[in-house]
Amino acid sequence: MLRGFRRSRKSQFKHITPGLLPAATIAPKPAVPRTPPPRSPNVSPERPRSALAAVILATTLTGRTVAIPQPRQRSRSESEVSIVEKDSFIQPYATSSEHGLGPTWQNELGRRTSLPSFETLGCGDEEDSEMQASSSDKELGNGSAWKEEGGHSDAVYATSHKNQVIPIFQSRPKHSLFAILHLIALGKHSVLNLKCFFPSTFSDVTGRARQRCVEITKEKFEELKEENLHLNNKNQSLTVELCAIKQAMKELQLKLKRMEKDNERQKEAEKASSQEGVTAPELLYLRKQAQELVDENHGLKMTVHRLNVELSRYQTKFRHLSKEESLHTEGLPSKGPIPPWLLDIKCLSPLLLAYEDRMKEKDELNATLEEEMRMFRMRVQEVVKENEELHQELNKSRPVTSDEWQLQTQAELVLEENKLLIDQLAIQQMKAKDAHQEHLQEVSKLTKQLMLLETKTQGQEKKLMENKQQLESLETKCQELKAHLDGKIAMEVHTSIVNELKSQLKKEEERGSAELEELMEKLTGLQVQKKSLLLEKSNLTARNKALEAELQKTQKTNRRYQKKIDILKKQVEKAMGSEMSARQNLANLVGVAENITQERDSLMCLVSCLRIM
Repeated sequence: MLRGFRRSRKSQFKHITPGLLPAATIAPKPAVPRTPPPRSPNVSPERPRSALAAVILATTLTGRTVAIPQPRQRSRSESEVSIVEKDSFIQPYATSSEHGLGPTWQNELGRRTSLPSFETLGCGDEEDSEMQASSSDKELGNGSAWKEEGGHSDAVYATSHKNQVIPIFQSRPKHSLFAILHLIALGKHSVLNLKCFFPSTFSDVTGRARQRCVEITKEKFEELKEENLHLNNKNQSLTVELCAIKQAMKELQLKLKRMEKDNERQKEAEKASSQEGVTAPELLYLRKQAQELVDENHGLKMTVHRLNVELSRYQTKFRHLSKEESLHTEGLPSKGPIPPWLLDIKCLSPLLLAYEDRMKEKDELNATLEEEMRMFRMRVQEVVKENEELHQELNKSRPVTSDEWQLQTQAELVLEENKLLIDQLAIQQMKAKDAHQEHLQEVSKLTKQLMLLETKTQGQEKKLMENKQQLESLETKCQELKAHLDGKIAMEVHTSIVNELKSQLKKEEERGSAELEELMEKLTGLQVQKKSLLLEKSNLTARNKALEAELQKTQKTNRRYQKKIDILKKQVEKAMGSEMSARQNLANLVGVAENITQERDSLMCLVSCLRIM
């Protein structure tokens, strides 16, 4: 059916070809390199491939019309095949203007190049370059064949059209507009036929393709943003952990220095005790020093524990440090003497401030509790007075039986139960109010969403109505064209139609160029943003690696310090054992000295007795 349509166009209506040719074939060559259009390696399922969208993207991005291969070629004669073989060696990505179609279209009215369909373009993006190269060769062959056939024809306007039957719509049955659209979707018409019959649908398809490109770039940009946020969060957590590890390391270093000093003092005391004679006052002095050291060590441990508790409370109550604050905060100096506020208990101002805050809180609690107790006492006294008055009235009136007492107790229980039930009802009412408020918020959100959806649906309905009106206008135009084609075609009508088509083509091309420029500007902006985000990502990864290396170093140093701590603990245990043995020896010596004094006293008594005798 399509072949007969193409052959019938050779001899009749040759004067329509200038109006149907695209403006890209007449325009000069743009300064764009002959490169294939950019394509994505992974096609998402949300963007189904279509031949029409691929052709439009190729023409808009490269700035020139790229020929596409035909899946079905019409049958040629031997002369046509020979001419096609002669002209088949042409460079790939050649435009129609390079083959001499553009500048000579006004003189060659009989020539009509049949553009191929784009049915095979949806097979894959990887075959685009080969398809374009072969398609340019086929198009040239078809053009030369049309040249041979059109060379023998005379001028169009010299022939009469009274008794001629126009076979454009007679070679095929009368279809509705939907059947023609179905054929276009299958790819059985060329791009020029689409532009002639359905200019509005053609522009809609180009808009969809551009919208898809913009959506893809937006999705990639959002993914990069999410990755950047994730890396920033990780970096913040790592910095917080590093700060905590550094603080713990500093505390451990301080504890080690204190332990070393204590050990040195103990060693010096042992040396002094071994060198000098062991006497009772020196032993007492040493014992006092050892006890003071033990008390100091215990006090320091308790202060460190309390400081940790207060710091944890502060961190849970208040905010964490930011990056800049954590960088500016410095701990203990690695070199030089230890600051006095670590050794003096009087200089521990943070603990004192924390204790004062806690004491203030407790004082406030005590004051509130005392006020409540005072009020409670007043109420209890009032209740006691009322009870005494009621007892007196009961005693005056009549004696109370056991049944009445039971009824009174039951009434009191019922009153208590009523109070509890009232409290429960109040709690349930509060919960119901909260739930009602939440439901109202959800309902408001849903109503907003419904309003937005209704506005969207109204806009879509308007678009549908406009599309329906366009379809009706197109159907009327088709019917009018059919009616005109059935009869004679006047020269003035034809020229007016051609001028209208040219003006429409120019307008569409201007719109397309403006949209292309906007899209290119957006693409450049997005590419710059993508580069900046990639640089930030690389910097963050480098920082993460450096932080991991620092973590490993700190873990190694922690292990070393733990080993040293274990060794020092063993030394302390040995020193304690030696101290215990020294104490036992001293106790034995004291016992021996006491025995000697007793013997001396007894001997003195004997001597005095002997002297008296």
